[in-house]
Amino acid sequence: MNSFERTEHPSVQEVLKQRLFVGELGPQDFLDELFRLDQATHTRDAAVQNLPVLKDESVRSYFQSQELHRPYWNLLSVTYVHIAQIMASRKENRRALEYFADALGAARHITDADYAWWQNYCEGTIAYFRQDISSLQKAIERAQDESVSAILENLLKGLNDTGEVDYERDMARQRTYEQ
Repeated sequence: MNSFERTEHPSVQEVLKQRLFVGELGPQDFLDELFRLDQATHTRDAAVQNLPVLKDESVRSYFQSQELHRPYWNLLSVTYVHIAQIMASRKENRRALEYFADALGAARHITDADYAWWQNYCEGTIAYFRQDISSLQKAIERAQDESVSAILENLLKGLNDTGEVDYERDMARQRTYEQ
């Protein structure tokens, strides 16, 4: 290979993983850096690059043996939700539903009572994508968090008003409601 040819460089996420395993980066710092990347844009595009690193078996095993079990599963769940939102913005509702289901699966690894609000958000959003009005109404009734309740109510209103899933439209309804 000559000096003009491009070489593949590891992603920022892969570099962070390497630094974690050689001890240059602490476990909470690793999670914080991935979250910082996720939050860098309003579209949460870095979630797509974060997911393979978070799902990596060596990373998963590492965090299973740490006291950071909850932050790991939380970040994995949030990452799935952000990818689901990307899919929904592309009108790829079947894929969005799959990622929301994965988010719920990750969230269920956290059994703390104070985390039920996130699980409920995931369950309600899954019901929305399935157009399961009854389950969505039950999620609204269970909502103990006002913002989750407002989001789910707007998703339900969108289904009731149009009979179809349009996540961006119904989430925009939420942003209008908050202003």
